[in-house]
Amino acid sequence: ALFFIMGYSTSQIVTPGSGFWFAPPNFGIGLAGVYLVWFSVVAVMYWPCKWFSAYKKTHKQWWLSYV
Repeated sequence: ALFFIMGYSTSQIVTPGSGFWFAPPNFGIGLAGVYLVWFSVVAVMYWPCKWFSAYKKTHKQWWLSYV
């Protein structure tokens, strides 16, 4: 998804002379962007994980021990 969001097209998927797909020049985000994505994912996932932890503590179905 990041490939197309950054404005690349399907004709640029394979870069000649490169052993990797989806690796055109100047592709990707910097370290600050990686930290921002990481922090966003942790912040968004905190509340569902907290809810699921409380759910597991109050419900004793056998299959919850495997999740």
